Amino acid sequence: MSSKPNIRVETAREEDMPRCMELVLDAFGPFPNFDLIGGPNTEENRKLNAERHLRGYREHLEKYPSVSPGIKCVYTDPQTREERIIGFAEWFVWDRERTEEEYMVENYILRMEWIEDEVKRKRCLDAMEPEIALRRKIMKGRPFALLCYMCVDPGYRRRGAATACVRWGMERCAELGIPGYLEASEEGMKTYKTLGWEVYEGGEEVGKMMFPPMVWWPANAERW
Repeated sequence: MSSKPNIRVETAREEDMPRCMELVLDAFGPFPNFDLIGGPNTEENRKLNAERHLRGYREHLEKYPSVSPGIKCVYTDPQTREERIIGFAEWFVWDRERTEEEYMVENYILRMEWIEDEVKRKRCLDAMEPEIALRRKIMKGRPFALLCYMCVDPGYRRRGAATACVRWGMERCAELGIPGYLEASEEGMKTYKTLGWEVYEGGEEVGKMMFPPMVWWPANAERW
């Protein structure tokens, strides 16, 4: 739970997802290929992206039902008591060992099967492959939790929303005794380091990454 009195983190409900996708599309819109992966920040497209991510959650929960991936950070105005979703993140938790056959198949969200143009879809997948390949190499099917699509409403930054969303997943990791993993943007890395995350120093390929991998080890997790 967050230590800030006016924010809380909890599982995102289906009806929350268009607002959560608004945050995602706004935050990641400038990134390479996101015009294909996410598209414009319109009401219709927010609904489309919500459906895609919810489908990914259902797929994940069929095999790993311990934690639903989507979480929201809610801010409560101290004067009006009005609530607003100001942060969003996805924590995919794999709480058991996976075979190579299992971990070589990415979740629906990362497979991007909705991109009908095969050339454009391949371009997006190829751009993501270095990060995905390194993650597979490091984790090798072991239990861990992956943080992705961490974002905060620009009008509510520096109020603890990002920290609260990250801590929420770290608490799940501690409960299960498994490490956390993420690929950090330059902006987010400072927050992650403050919370005890370590940049993975594992070879030449790391230096070529747009988003360097970071790992967090709870005290009850055995390091590999």
